[in-house]
Amino acid sequence: EALEELNRHVGFMHSLGVPMTLAERRTTPCFRFFQDLEAWGSREAAPLAASLFSPDSVLTRLIGTVVGEVFPSHGGFLDVAVYNATGLSQTKGVRKTSLRLVWPGILIDADRAVRVRDLVVSRLVAATSSTEGGALADMEAELKKANASNTWHSLVSDAAYSSRSVVRMPL
Repeated sequence: EALEELNRHVGFMHSLGVPMTLAERRTTPCFRFFQDLEAWGSREAAPLAASLFSPDSVLTRLIGTVVGEVFPSHGGFLDVAVYNATGLSQTKGVRKTSLRLVWPGILIDADRAVRVRDLVVSRLVAATSSTEGGALADMEAELKKANASNTWHSLVSDAAYSSRSVVRMPL
């Protein structure tokens, strides 16, 4: 009965064009490892999700390498699901690329998730501040061109790991 009522409400909101998500509060300290990538754009355009995270992206390779090093018992293969919630930020009035990477085979607690995030950011900063820079430096320049607030520290977010945050799920 409760599920039917929820479905009616969801259907009604959909008919109004209102996007919906469900939110879950964590009740255990461990959860499936996820990472949020958030890049700001302008009023007209957001950075392309495919340029940030695709099979050929240098950022994809770096994140995959770090996750593989931190969790070595994966047997040579790690699954990741990528959810795209790109759209207009209601609070800032600019477009934003929001990607959530979910690693279903990895259970983690919030403290370790923040440390993995910090390791990813430190590797990104080190790679782009080296004399060669390369493709990551080019990506960083493109991100900063889209919006000056795009830094590696803000791109790889840690906000969802706080104790008060909820886990958002697309509906």
